[in-house]
Amino acid sequence: MLRQISIFLALLFFLNALGAQQNCPFMRVSIANDGWVACDNAVCRIRLCNEGGQAATNARVVVTLPAELEYVGASIPAFVVGREVNFNIGAFAAGNCLDFFLTVAVDCDAAPEAAICLGASATPGMCPVSAPGWDGSDLVVRGRCYGADSVSFTVQNQGAAAMSVATNYIITEDHLMKTQGMVPILPPFDTTVISVPMPTGKTYTFQTTQTPGHPFPRPISVSVEGCGGPPVSRGYLLQYPQHNGDVHSDIFCDEVSAGIAGLDKTGFPLGYADEHWIDRATELDYRIRFQNTGPATVQTVTLTDTLSDWLDLSTFRPGAASHLYTWSIQNRTLTVVFPSAQLPPATVNEPASRGFFSFHIGVSPDAPNGTLIENTARVRLNNQPPALTDTTRHRVGENFLVSKVYTPDNERLSLQIRPNPMGESAEFIFSGTDAGSTMLLQLFDAAGRLIRTMETQTGQLTLERGDLTAGVYFFRCGGHNGTRVSGKLIVVR
Repeated sequence: MLRQISIFLALLFFLNALGAQQNCPFMRVSIANDGWVACDNAVCRIRLCNEGGQAATNARVVVTLPAELEYVGASIPAFVVGREVNFNIGAFAAGNCLDFFLTVAVDCDAAPEAAICLGASATPGMCPVSAPGWDGSDLVVRGRCYGADSVSFTVQNQGAAAMSVATNYIITEDHLMKTQGMVPILPPFDTTVISVPMPTGKTYTFQTTQTPGHPFPRPISVSVEGCGGPPVSRGYLLQYPQHNGDVHSDIFCDEVSAGIAGLDKTGFPLGYADEHWIDRATELDYRIRFQNTGPATVQTVTLTDTLSDWLDLSTFRPGAASHLYTWSIQNRTLTVVFPSAQLPPATVNEPASRGFFSFHIGVSPDAPNGTLIENTARVRLNNQPPALTDTTRHRVGENFLVSKVYTPDNERLSLQIRPNPMGESAEFIFSGTDAGSTMLLQLFDAAGRLIRTMETQTGQLTLERGDLTAGVYFFRCGGHNGTRVSGKLIVVR
């Protein structure tokens, strides 16, 4: 009964996001596992749900394997074509969910801390949804590495109508903004390719948005790691969301580790830089891992997680998990029960002693800039006292991407600008021993004329676009003690 209530609640949450029930199938898929270990098998769990108002007659899931993974087997019939593992589900009732798994072998040469991403997509596709102000376009982005030559991001409009407006995009290189531009207006099924020539082993992340009014406005963000290396930079991909724009797809990414053990909670994306910045429109994917390290088999596992007031409960979706479960939410406390986990002791069967649960949830649209979202879960094995997981942390913000760090030779003063190129505004953030003094910002146009002067005593100031036209500007910042930094600022449309 509890499972039926849980499915019904998930359907209500979906309908709230959609605005009205649709008389067609609407397939959603979630994929996750408890981590990657080189030269070991990984069991990837998949959950497929029909959140529409009508049965699907030809439901299907396709999992795309990256080069680091090889197909081993699955819990339901599957056939492999190239790098795609296909699951033909067939008839699938409205409100129904199916849990199954896929086993893959991780390449023995997979580098420690390298990010491996696994994508799953479900059909049938989007219902014929209508939404106020939406033009009917639907963007999907795919990233690909072409050796040492380039990283390419292909943007396709898979919607039934043309884009009404161009959308802004940015490309970051590791943690710094590299370039910014516009996705052109695309007719239905048309594509455009945006490339980064001569990559240098960095992590390149392409970010854009759907057009205004889209019923599923989650930001699009796709990363490609290590193209053009060595040397290869690691540890940046998980900072960013991984969502290609397709509401019927899910992408799971994690880094290769030496082993998987113990109890923890992770919120993907990890968030940008040390503050774990995320955009307010980001959907968070949480994973709670647990393990039986005791002497006896664990029959039942219970997870409780009090969800932050700054998470939007109407967007909650349970995801893939290691075992069959039931769930409920009461007074913002999520309770998940694995009634027949049957976890053996780790000393008897280490892989089978582990388990995990994942879920998806969005940030409250009312969360102010600077809001800190923290979450800690409790895990109870049988009737043992509950144990606490790690505490996940994310901070809500905007314009937090740094373009470049400007540091003079004496290193007493550093400056970060975010973003650069700038649109309507940019933040100048000073650090170093001289940052606490009165700082003067002077902005010059391309002809060298002084056009703006600002002063701060807080170590931070915001430059509003105002009457600045698109183009290249130059700035000089400094304090009364003589320390100076200077550089270039680009203003875009």
